[in-house]
Amino acid sequence: MGTSFVIAGALIFLCVNNYQYIDTKGIHMNLFFSLHEDHTSWEDIVKVEQTIVKKMV
Repeated sequence: MGTSFVIAGALIFLCVNNYQYIDTKGIHMNLFFSLHEDHTSWEDIVKVEQTIVKKMV
């Protein structure tokens, strides 16, 4: 039972630690199995395209 709590706690931590956000410094991402944040600065971005357009009905 203790092992189950440890595994559940680790999975909950990984799920909470999975995020993406955009701010004035750039794009920040932390993937599911990663413990460090990837940062892409606005100066590094050359082109942005919208590929999917969802229409409101």
